[in-house]
Amino acid sequence: MGFDGCRWRNWANITVFLVNMFVTYVSLTGVFGPNNQTLSAKYQTLVTPAGWAFSIWGVIFIWEAIFCVAQASTSALRTSVVVEAVTPWWIAACVSQSLWTPLFAQEIIWGSLLAMLAIVASLMGLIICADRHLSLTPQEFWLLRAPFSLHAGWILAASFVNANVFVDFLRASPGVLVAAGVLSLILFLVIIVVYQFLAPKRDAIICFVAAWACIAIFSELGHPALLNSPTRYNPHVFSESTTEQLRIAACCVSVAALLSGVWAAFTRNGTKGRVRDSADALSGAPRSQLRASLLHPARV
Repeated sequence: MGFDGCRWRNWANITVFLVNMFVTYVSLTGVFGPNNQTLSAKYQTLVTPAGWAFSIWGVIFIWEAIFCVAQASTSALRTSVVVEAVTPWWIAACVSQSLWTPLFAQEIIWGSLLAMLAIVASLMGLIICADRHLSLTPQEFWLLRAPFSLHAGWILAASFVNANVFVDFLRASPGVLVAAGVLSLILFLVIIVVYQFLAPKRDAIICFVAAWACIAIFSELGHPALLNSPTRYNPHVFSESTTEQLRIAACCVSVAALLSGVWAAFTRNGTKGRVRDSADALSGAPRSQLRASLLHPARV
């Protein structure tokens, strides 16, 4: 082990991770403007998760730090074609997330939503690229690929929250806010489930993160003090029946996502879109052919 022999991709992966983490944690000091906790209370929505749910960021950053170290310090992983496949997407995700932080802090909500969608697109592109064209060893999967499913699942949930914040920022009426919340839960579940059928390989981690996010929404709606606070940017009082109905919906989505995750975990390699394993398609192939398979999968 060691960092001798690292290539530009290895250093680039480490650099963008450190920049993203630095921007994220510096934002907590208020250097860019109000921090996320303050703005979350200001723009509390019907699909804002409970505060404890955001502890998942600690797991995300730790796991991605392990990815950075593993892909640079382990010779077998340093030259892995997986690193080549994920690097451009990973750079795009980190840059987009670094942009999201000051945009949201400055309350440029439309800009933060676009940045959030860019993060989702980058992470999902990474996942699909790796799953469609590569057959990963357990070591490669858990160190070079799995961390991004955790990140993608949470960012997908955060995107719906950001979209609801944007609607709230427009000072929408209570009816529109409720409709946005309900539609968000429906679309969230549809995307999670449909992805399991269309993806190259099913992804249980994304499902489990969705379940985590939705049970946190269920928890938060049980104590809607912030939601009904008169100090909110767009203050409205939502009836107990409204919040209870949304709670039930969030709980149902959480259970459905959890069950989808269990199913996906046991059938990960069973999707229709799955390409031939590299044991069949790329066994013994040189690295140049592996690279070509990423750009021209039809040739494999």
